[in-house]
Amino acid sequence: MIKTKPVSPPEGKRYPIHERIYLVEILKGMGLTLQHLIRNLVTYPTKYRTVVTIQYPEEKRAYSPRFRGRHRLKKNPDGSMRCVACKLCAENCPSHCILIEPAAYPDPSKGNYPKRYEIDITRCIFCGFCVEACPKDAIEMTGVSEMADSVKAVFDRDFLLADGRETAP
Repeated sequence: MIKTKPVSPPEGKRYPIHERIYLVEILKGMGLTLQHLIRNLVTYPTKYRTVVTIQYPEEKRAYSPRFRGRHRLKKNPDGSMRCVACKLCAENCPSHCILIEPAAYPDPSKGNYPKRYEIDITRCIFCGFCVEACPKDAIEMTGVSEMADSVKAVFDRDFLLADGRETAP
């Protein structure tokens, strides 16, 4: 059970009526809002406007070059997968959103490849630890930030290898 402590004003002190109904504070807040409204209306056409709203489909937000967006698996120059299914990316993922099932190539000299590689985007926190952990530099985070059009919540190996572009069903 939560204990509460009643608080009352100091004895003998009575607050004036304007402090009890917060009239001064309400007027200060409305004045500040009016000040911002007038400043933004007057300076709207100039480059020094303070309005932070962007008109999304027509205007795109500029992101930093270090922005971590959608994941992508890289390929070798010969077209084969770089990933050797070592599972280091899955082990370093704090949200445990990466699932890897390794398989061996028929030729033992080639090593392993991921038979199944999935990233659950609904659980991913886009921290980039998977990219840092990969010894083969097989996974990267692209600058693609628009994922609302995805029909998938789990990105599989083929989708990640296809440069993050999906086909509509």
